[in-house]
Amino acid sequence: MAFSYLSELDDHTEDWMIKVRVCRKWESVNMKDGNLISLDMILIDEKENLMHASVRKHLVSRFEDRVLEGRVYNQKMTWFMS
Repeated sequence: MAFSYLSELDDHTEDWMIKVRVCRKWESVNMKDGNLISLDMILIDEKENLMHASVRKHLVSRFEDRVLEGRVYNQKMTWFMS
């Protein structure tokens, strides 16, 4: 499967193979109670397309130590619309 650029992603296809660098990663926290909302990232591909990605709080423990800022990832993605 060939890599797709972020600009090629749409809601008509469910599975994608992307190659991106995580340029920023942060935790979104509820300011009122301090509870974690999500793990958020800015992704960039070879054509300098940017995308915001979120990992919901119940999945953060699976990804927070495996996804590092500055690293390049070749990843098969499943598209979830929310």
